[in-house]
Amino acid sequence: MLSIMLTPILNYNNSNIKQSLGDPPPFFSITIIIPDNIPERVLWGDIIRTELESIGIGVTIDYKTFYEATDMIFTSPVSTPVPVYDSGGFDALIIGWLFTDPDWYPTEQFGSSRWPTNGYNYYQYSSPLCEDALVLHNNTCLTSNRIPYSHQIQDILREDLPSVPIVYLRDVYPIANTITPEDLHLWRNARQPLDLWTDSGDSNLFYATVHSFDICHPYLTEVYYDRQWLNQIYDSLIYRSGDSMDWVPRIADSYYNSGCLNWTVEIDPLAKWADGTAVTADDVVFSYEAMMDPTLNSVYSWISTYLDNIVALDPTTVLFTFKEHYTFTETLLALPLIPKDIWLPTSEGGTGPEYVDWETQAETWATADPSKIFGCGPFKLQLANATSQIIILEKNAYFGDLIHFNEPDLDTIHFIYYSDKTTALADLAAGQVEVVDAYFRCLPTEVGIAGTTDHIVNRTIYHEFGMNLLHPYLGTGSSCPIPGPESAKHIRKAICNIMPRQQIIDDTLAWAAKANSHCPEGCVGYKDAVPFCEYSIDAAKNHMRTAGFLYPEDLTNTTTTTPTTVPSNTSGPPPSTTSTPPSSTSTFSFPVFGLMGIIALIGGCLIIVVTRKKR
Repeated sequence: MLSIMLTPILNYNNSNIKQSLGDPPPFFSITIIIPDNIPERVLWGDIIRTELESIGIGVTIDYKTFYEATDMIFTSPVSTPVPVYDSGGFDALIIGWLFTDPDWYPTEQFGSSRWPTNGYNYYQYSSPLCEDALVLHNNTCLTSNRIPYSHQIQDILREDLPSVPIVYLRDVYPIANTITPEDLHLWRNARQPLDLWTDSGDSNLFYATVHSFDICHPYLTEVYYDRQWLNQIYDSLIYRSGDSMDWVPRIADSYYNSGCLNWTVEIDPLAKWADGTAVTADDVVFSYEAMMDPTLNSVYSWISTYLDNIVALDPTTVLFTFKEHYTFTETLLALPLIPKDIWLPTSEGGTGPEYVDWETQAETWATADPSKIFGCGPFKLQLANATSQIIILEKNAYFGDLIHFNEPDLDTIHFIYYSDKTTALADLAAGQVEVVDAYFRCLPTEVGIAGTTDHIVNRTIYHEFGMNLLHPYLGTGSSCPIPGPESAKHIRKAICNIMPRQQIIDDTLAWAAKANSHCPEGCVGYKDAVPFCEYSIDAAKNHMRTAGFLYPEDLTNTTTTTPTTVPSNTSGPPPSTTSTPPSSTSTFSFPVFGLMGIIALIGGCLIIVVTRKKR
């Protein structure tokens, strides 16, 4: 699923300020499209506009609603390729990318076949070098083997700069010093069980959550707050290691692939459900077939696009056969398992509810008979109180039988709903809870509580200054004094050098870091060695000079103040612009995730990438 949100920027007249600072007259002007819905981020626009004008790039900000911005660039542009702003398209856009899984999906964002309206390469970027790297990235089966190609793609994008990365957003978890978490980044993505968390106190974890609990079946919810506790109960064949972020066996003893279409999983022979019965290949087959059954309308039903067949070869061996290559196949082996004996519908020879009744039955069992809400994970349900909104989990005594894992250190986990942040933090200070969830959005002035540690967590989100690469200055360079795409690249590099990242963080964001890469720092394959584009007005001006622009201080004739060959306000299409986007050199057809919606999230325009199909 892809979703978009655009950042508003306050438009106030600072011409007197910049003139007093000696800004040069603009060599050319651009329009930045930003919606007007989030006043908290208004300073972003003013800060960026002031800096761009200091190197001779005039800026106008056009406020638009979500739907206007989305339609004119992504879904219903006036024409394709999307033209520049003066022709009904855009010049520049402040936008963000949020990946709801730690995997990074660069093809949808930068593939040459993904120009609007076929995808989200709104820059209209095309690079044979990048395309070759994307093919290698996408055709690699194993995550560990794909990381070098992720690094290569980031290096190429850092050089080409179809957009300028601005900031990475981060989160904070205030946690009592008695609690030692395993990997809060994975926890932040609702991907981590808590069996490796430790408590030096009484081994009973009290966790403050910001949302009430709604759905009690793992196949029928994607809500972060529900998945936090359900993932402790319903475990998977493999999972991400908190040490390496790579996939490792969990309920499986081992797994291996033959090509990219056939994957064999050997189930841990000691794996048990929380009622003491063995986890079998039949349970796995039943779980995946239920996910794909259209009657259930599971949030995982999209896997039927790729999964052709699943067969139990023997009681502890399962063969997955896929219809076509899927880049992130390992994620499909990491879906929650459910016990067949509990959930097999009566109509199929079992004693469980029909698929259409699973949601209602799960809620009834959770409150009236919690012994039925169990899986093969490290915990099982002890209590679900719908009135007080408390979920209590207790240790699964059989989890420690697994070959690769020991029993949890924690005896119980108490998820407690708090309707307001102030009370949650007060209870943390009083020792009534030990973790305050990151979604409370605690500010630096609100944390630093005695006896606690503020754990800063990298997220899978970054914000950027995106540019239309058909623009005659920003993209093709056809209107530059020294015409050509290399001059346009130097202008983009100038924008990168003049981007006031630290000021944006200091003035507007509570938890963030300067961005150096087009891959979020919380994603698998992020390359921290990608060079930072440090703030430097001198470096920015030198890039502008390389494109042929001269500043007043460069001119020996003091009666001349601007280059006479440079138009001052051109944002129209270049004379040689074609109307057909380049075709992809890739033979790989990366899946376009189907749902696109508009949501209001922090900090700017967000495109959200979700590894599922529309429910």
